[in-house]
Amino acid sequence: MKKICLLLCFVLCSLGLLAKNTGLAKKMKTVTNGAHSYFANTYTWLGANGALWTVPGNWFPSRDFPAADDSLFFDDGNFGHIYDVPDEAVGYICVYNGTNITLHPAVNNTALTIGNSSGEDIFVEAGSSFNIDGANAYAINLVSGANAMIFGDINLSGGAHRFTAVDAGAIVFYSGSTFVAGTGFSGNPFGSTTANSVVFETGSYYQQWDGADPFALSAPNSVVVFQPGTYFRVFGDIPLSIGGRAYGDLEIDAAGFVQSSSGLDALSMGNLTISQGNWTVDVTAGNTTVSGNIYVGPGASLGFASTTASTLILNGISPQVITVNGSFNFGANESLTIDNAAGVFLNSNITMGPGATLNLNAGILKLDAPATMLTLSAGTTLVGGNSNASYIDGKVKKIGNTNFTFPVGKTGFGYVPIGISNFVGGTASDEFTADYLRGDAQNLGPVTAGPGLDHVSKCDYWTLDKGIATPVAVDVTGYWSPNNVCNGTYIDNLAALTMAHFDGSGWNSFAISPQLGGGSTTTTGYITWLSATDFSPFSLASTTFGQNPLPVTINYFNGAKQNGNHLLNWKVTCNNAPSVSMEIQRSTDSRNFTGIYIINATALQCLQPFNYTDASPVAGVNHYRLKMTDAHGKVSYSSIVSLINADKGIDITGIVPNPVVNGTFELKLSTAQKMNMEIVITDMQGRLMQKKTINAIAGFNTLPVHVAKLAAGTYQVFVNSAEGRSKMLRFVIK
Repeated sequence: MKKICLLLCFVLCSLGLLAKNTGLAKKMKTVTNGAHSYFANTYTWLGANGALWTVPGNWFPSRDFPAADDSLFFDDGNFGHIYDVPDEAVGYICVYNGTNITLHPAVNNTALTIGNSSGEDIFVEAGSSFNIDGANAYAINLVSGANAMIFGDINLSGGAHRFTAVDAGAIVFYSGSTFVAGTGFSGNPFGSTTANSVVFETGSYYQQWDGADPFALSAPNSVVVFQPGTYFRVFGDIPLSIGGRAYGDLEIDAAGFVQSSSGLDALSMGNLTISQGNWTVDVTAGNTTVSGNIYVGPGASLGFASTTASTLILNGISPQVITVNGSFNFGANESLTIDNAAGVFLNSNITMGPGATLNLNAGILKLDAPATMLTLSAGTTLVGGNSNASYIDGKVKKIGNTNFTFPVGKTGFGYVPIGISNFVGGTASDEFTADYLRGDAQNLGPVTAGPGLDHVSKCDYWTLDKGIATPVAVDVTGYWSPNNVCNGTYIDNLAALTMAHFDGSGWNSFAISPQLGGGSTTTTGYITWLSATDFSPFSLASTTFGQNPLPVTINYFNGAKQNGNHLLNWKVTCNNAPSVSMEIQRSTDSRNFTGIYIINATALQCLQPFNYTDASPVAGVNHYRLKMTDAHGKVSYSSIVSLINADKGIDITGIVPNPVVNGTFELKLSTAQKMNMEIVITDMQGRLMQKKTINAIAGFNTLPVHVAKLAAGTYQVFVNSAEGRSKMLRFVIK
């Protein structure tokens, strides 16, 4: 019976467990006996916690004659310490069934040599661990041709222990496994001879409490390979090797960690987290590349301060988030490159040095408004940042008295810069800060400039603040393109176009003789206020009523169901337009629309809301929009409202805004009937993050969803109801 049970253990460990964890057919170290295959010289540990390795009776069967081809199994499911571990050779070790063993070597500088060149030679199952502890240095050495498959944990602590292999790729830590260089450990855990002999696969963990780095060899060579998506976590004040090193995700979580790490060659990693500690990176002959998020915890600090010219490159393929609750610093020689088409979000101030370069190669750099600012010193070079594919959404400060176009814009709209030039009496210490803002400039205050200025934009404006500055005047240039537009025509008369300034209580001044940019059209161009002397809010403006409407505004457009009818209601503001024609249009595919109702309204009538009942909606989904044409022939459209003409049905139509930047978004959905439903939010792995029950009306719903408690990242949202589950949409939290 014991022999049958033992054989079953061997089969489970060698066949079932390996197949489950690897999905590969593995070559087994077996001998044949009749119809069965089983390991030769097999022994299972029976000893109690604290028992001696060298006592034959602690093994089953009794291990009276240890041999180099012995196969040793640990499967009792307990936590146990094994003492008096000798210097010896075995063929195979298997730790499984939730078993956790710790070896205590009998003599210093001894080793457990494992392997006979046939198949896997160490197997540690997920949930099990194989550890070494104590001051006597002990090594687990794999012979040539041998390999280790680690799905569980390995912990080396208390001394200069080693886990080594002769061949490249011989030791593999699979997803979910953990290696720990524990307290009291010293030296390089995987030795310093064979390059690439140890591989940490995506999803595996490396924890360091003590000891030297695992790379061991001079860069670019390394004993260990960390694949993308591995997790390297530091818990002690331990020097990090950075020159020519590639980490997966890197975290420093030690209050006493205070390091300035130097390296000659490029450093790369995925996510970088400084939970505790203070780390300064000095890459002297290369760049630092981060493809994931950066997080700096309260009281912690992160600095990029190379002694020679170096660059921090942010080049992820999904949105990257830099969250700083401590401090985040750039040295005078440190440049920054944004090379992520999905964008980068930053909540900390950055100052670029006079010899540095800000390269906005790809993607939007979104600064956390209103507190965050990016400062370019006098002499800082700006590259890129001049298209819809690359700009800064937030405040940019420029120091100096040289001509400069601020690379600003707004996410969801695009690049809309403002420029300064031709300083009169300026110095290299002058400071100007600019930002592009969406919103009705008229809401800031009334026009108080007197005759000559009629109105300002209802779509957008800039702030241009003067800090430490000596110039008497500078030229200020505002730009327009289709990115400026909201709800219709933006500019229709270049001759009536100007720039206006807001003094805190009203639009008090404007450019009397502005200079129109060469090649400017009503669609794209720029205009310059020559020798402007007052600063902060600037807006494009018009000197003539009815010209450059900047534009007609649709306040809202809603829809609901009632007794089989579709009820539509809306409100508009007829800015600078004596009349407007409003047409309700309907579509079944949200692309091809046909007019079903027209009403003409005067400016006075525009002060009241409007409504219309579609008494004959088509079967299925009806998409509605409002087309507005003012007295000058300028056309604008509302957003689309979708209503379901059926007894059942539910459809999510949008998330606004996306990405989410202030902890709240609006979920737009349409339902065929009034119902209770659940709004469900999951992470990208499908794990439930948030759930809320709401009541939806029959028709078009705009529902606020609060997600301030969720961390930055990508999520999924859908709704559950008695009619089933809706389609799923993704959103990003900045």
